[in-house]
Amino acid sequence: MDKIDISIVSYLNSKLFLFGLNNYPNIKNLIRLQLDIPSVCAKKVLNRTVSIGLIPVAALIEDTSIFPFSDYCLSSMKKVQSVLLASNCELNDLKKIYLDGDSKTSVNLTKILAKNYWKINPEWSSVDDISKVNFDKNQGAVIIGDKVFNLKDKFKFHYDLAEEWFTFTSKPFVFAVWASNSKLDKTFISIFNSAIKYGLDNKNIAIHQVKHNYPSLSLTDISYYLTENMNFDFDNDKKESVKLFLSYLKEL
Repeated sequence: MDKIDISIVSYLNSKLFLFGLNNYPNIKNLIRLQLDIPSVCAKKVLNRTVSIGLIPVAALIEDTSIFPFSDYCLSSMKKVQSVLLASNCELNDLKKIYLDGDSKTSVNLTKILAKNYWKINPEWSSVDDISKVNFDKNQGAVIIGDKVFNLKDKFKFHYDLAEEWFTFTSKPFVFAVWASNSKLDKTFISIFNSAIKYGLDNKNIAIHQVKHNYPSLSLTDISYYLTENMNFDFDNDKKESVKLFLSYLKEL
């Protein structure tokens, strides 16, 4: 049997998944892993250069033949910490928002909230490197992933996008799902889900292994983020939230 190519997000939020896929017994005989930013995960699945990816949910609208298949996802029940709209002014005073190109989901979530919840209409500007932007008083930025831990203290105001979505909809927010562009064997799906669960069940070992990559965060910080801010079960409430998000996305 040929190994299945998988693109997985390289951020801290997916490290428990990565631990499971690297350490679950015999899983390495079935898969090849590629570490990517979210937008590249989506691109590889859409372009069929990999069969499976941990893709931003916004990508699901681009190709209806791509489908979520796993019991797990990257989501947050309320505050996620690692997906922010950061600024030096309050929301109503924002004139321009710079957009992090790493994930279409976070960018589109910001636009959905701006239109339907915050009722603001700023100028939007995409940039390759948020850290190099010189911000005026009435400007802000969407910052996602590990960059948040280094950049957020440069701003006076932080709007957690998962928390804002929850306040708006009373639903958790799903940032990414495990999706495939081809039919998967039921046995493989079962093994895959077991591998992900293995990572979640061994979170303490995984957290200690990744600590050296995050010198600015304590073990307590990392543990809290992965156990309290992040949520990984792709249950019915999360699936309904994805449907709601995609319906708003179609109206942008």
